[in-house]
Amino acid sequence: MFGGQSEAKDSRFSGFREQIRLKSPGTGHSAPDLGRSGKHYQICFNLKAVQLKRESKEDVTLDEWSIRDAAIYHRFDVDYGNTLWIITKGGRDLRDRYEELTRSTGRSGHNMYTDTASCFHSALVAHLLHCQWSTEDWRWYIVWLERVVQQEVSRFYSTHVHAEVEFYRALWHSTDPMPLGFRIDNT
Repeated sequence: MFGGQSEAKDSRFSGFREQIRLKSPGTGHSAPDLGRSGKHYQICFNLKAVQLKRESKEDVTLDEWSIRDAAIYHRFDVDYGNTLWIITKGGRDLRDRYEELTRSTGRSGHNMYTDTASCFHSALVAHLLHCQWSTEDWRWYIVWLERVVQQEVSRFYSTHVHAEVEFYRALWHSTDPMPLGFRIDNT
């Protein structure tokens, strides 16, 4: 099955599958009336993005982040320049960006569909848009993780290590030669 996961390691598995068919297909694989030659590039992949859901003013460890998944399928017909996109992702942010890109007032040169080469170029720009979406906030998420780890290490040190240092300091200054209760019986 196209897009199937092989050797998935865990529930956060990300995959990439591709199929390229550039030879004339057998019967039943083309539909010229629908603009399908049967010769195509086909890819399917998963992307993950991160988004800050809620920021806490009191404690950085209470911030809430969400890891957003998107599954992207794309087929490009090399003879007709037709493309099929299937994208599954909650929310409208990725859809809104794609609509902005393909709108007639979009960036110059990115919405050209006059020939197969310009259609392919437009498809690559759409792939770039998806990749940019997935990378936007990872830097801030990693900075947040570093702050949380630093805060937790400081908390641990101040409660556990500090208490242990005080215990050994008191032990050092003790007048009892065997303060831990160990006695050597020489009888």
